[in-house]
Parts: sequence; structure tokens; C-alpha cells
Amino acid sequence: NYLLSCNLAEVLIIFIAILIGFKINNEIVIPLIAIHLLWINLVTDGLPALALGVDPVMKGVMERKPRDPDEAIISRNLGWNILFIGVLLTIVILALFWYNLETAIKAQTIAFTALVVFEMVRLQVIRQQYGLGMFSNKWLLLAIFVSIGLQFLLLYTFLSGYFGVVALTLLDWLEIIIAGLAVFLLGIVGGSLIRKRTKQFD
Repeated sequence: NYLLSCNLAEVLIIFIAILIGFKINNEIVIPLIAIHLLWINLVTDGLPALALGVDPVMKGVMERKPRDPDEAIISRNLGWNILFIGVLLTIVILALFWYNLETAIKAQTIAFTALVVFEMVRLQVIRQQYGLGMFSNKWLLLAIFVSIGLQFLLLYTFLSGYFGVVALTLLDWLEIIIAGLAVFLLGIVGGSLIRKRTKQFD
């Protein structure tokens, strides 16, 4: 759920941006470059994904009906959740990118950093849907802290030059945080509606 929805967003962001054709000085600019995607997939995604493996069991799991062995691995509920979040992240990231498109590097930095932050938000949306508290997995909290810390290290040290990013201002972070809260709320509401529509939980 976590990895597929976030990876779908990465693909859609690039694909739709190319279709739209964002331009600066008649040159097409895309929100994410190859090294950004490598960083996200190899560094900031990896630790949280591993930490999810030691999440506590949700309450009442033994009271649920057994899963149909003939059911697809990706159920209708899960499939629609992945699609919904992928599209939601794409829309919000592209909106932030377009809003900050005065200089390519600044807009790309915001899109890149926002995606890292939103993927941490996505984790909490998923866990909330399974009735798991934010502080119920200390390893996940540590993984999130490390992932965000690595992003700060990337933005505010000599590494920024290698990754084609610039230091973000407090106002930039405020934009990302507000957008992240919107993603969280819409993710919760959307997930609830999908669950009611499909009458499935997982």
C-alpha cells in the first residue's frame, strides 16, 4: 500500500508534468530529476518501509472473517486507495511546483522535499486506517526522524550541489506543511469513503 501508492505518484508526477510542459525561458522543466527519484527510493523510502514490518497487530484482527483465498492480492479497496493517494499526491506536488516556478531549481527542490514529507504523511494515513496510534511503533518513528533528518542534511550542506537542490526558507516549509496537512485529511476522508464503497477493509 505504502510503496505502490508513493511510486505511482512519482510516475504520474513525471508523466503529467511532461504532458503539461512546464516551461521557464522556453525550456521544459520537470519537477523531479533522476537523482531525486533515486534518493527517495533508496534512502527515504527504505527505512520506513522496513519499520512497517514490525508494526503492532491491529485490535480485533482475530475477529475478522478469513480472507477469501481466491481474492486478488490487491483487493478493490487497496487498489482504489493506491490510485486515490497516487493521484492526490500528484495533484498537490504539481500545484506546489507550478506555484514556485520562478526558478527551476527552487521549484524542483520544493517538489522533491514535499514528496519526501508527503510519503511520511502517507504512512500515518495508512496506520490510522488500521487503528494504529502514531506512537505505537518506535522503530517507525525513528525511521521517519532519520529520513527527514537526511533530507535536511541534503538541503543544508555541501550535498545540495550534487543533488541540484537549494536551501528552503521557513515560508517554503510552511507551504509544504500546510499541503501535507491537506494530504493527511483528504487521505483519511478518501480512504473512509473507499472503504464504505467497496465494503472492504484491507
